[in-house]
Amino acid sequence: MTDLKSALLLAALAGATLQPPTAPPPPAEPATLAVPPGTVTPLTATARLYYQTASNYYIEFLRDEAVNEGFPDENAMCSGGPNRPFTVGPQSRTRGEYMYELWNNAPDYTTQPGYGKSPPELMQTSAASTSTR
Repeated sequence: MTDLKSALLLAALAGATLQPPTAPPPPAEPATLAVPPGTVTPLTATARLYYQTASNYYIEFLRDEAVNEGFPDENAMCSGGPNRPFTVGPQSRTRGEYMYELWNNAPDYTTQPGYGKSPPELMQTSAASTSTR
């Protein structure tokens, strides 16, 4: 093992019960973890790091909160501003509802084009393996 993350991944694969450390070890200090007896080796753990601008849970939370809390629609909320009412944008929807539509709807949706749900993008993949006993 070369680092704490690899050790934790391998331990999880082996069914070990882990206790979180109170503080991470210094970067140069390797971490080791015992594999339970009888575990078939070698073990390999693969980790994938994804980035997503906004998850469905977050976008749905914003939409639902705007509706549940009775947020006013955009034109009502900003009725005293210049160039109101809006003829584009949220108009008679809350900002949470509008954001959900931008996130949820397909780019070719006729009434409110969207951006395709910001799918997760794979940023990095890494694997670590144990040696055979």
